[in-house]
Amino acid sequence: MFSRRWGLSDRDFMDVWNENFWITTSGMFDLPSLECCLKVCSEDRILYSLDYPFEDPKEGADFMVEVERSGLVSPEQFEMICSGNAKKLLRI
Repeated sequence: MFSRRWGLSDRDFMDVWNENFWITTSGMFDLPSLECCLKVCSEDRILYSLDYPFEDPKEGADFMVEVERSGLVSPEQFEMICSGNAKKLLRI
């Protein structure tokens, strides 16, 4: 009753999360943080990002090399995180 009265749907939190949120790597260039994101978020909602000029582009590039070498994600997931998800989100 409460949700209908206030115009809220009966969807649970994870439905809303998975349909409306994207996570970026900006500010968390370490494998445990990415691993945590992969556990709570679909890989199609994770984007490579760098908050320039506050973060060093070399550090971001080095992190992505580390991700690729780590085996944490498949080659397909790696491509999605590097650029595929952003292209899909931004429709480019």
